[in-house]
Amino acid sequence: MADAVQQEALGILADTVQVKLGRANIVAREVRRAYETGKSVDLFTAKAAFNALPGWQRREIDGAARERALLVVQQRRSTSRDWRSLGGARRQGDVIFPAFSKRVK
Repeated sequence: MADAVQQEALGILADTVQVKLGRANIVAREVRRAYETGKSVDLFTAKAAFNALPGWQRREIDGAARERALLVVQQRRSTSRDWRSLGGARRQGDVIFPAFSKRVK
């Protein structure tokens, strides 16, 4: 699994499945293994195990995992720098330069 976002999402799902079903549950173990190894065979096994759960359980896990993912996104946004706080600064490319008075040369 090459995409870092997908890897992180699988980690959130693995944690959620473990909380909802218990650490010893076969589905929790398969999803955790897929997260840790990233191998396609483990991903396939985890998908099959998860899809074998009853619909109500999959929906419950889905809702909890989505809530957890939203919290992760909100935490990231709250810790990132808000560049609008620089006020009069102007942006050139990715470098921020201060806005000088017209009198300064």
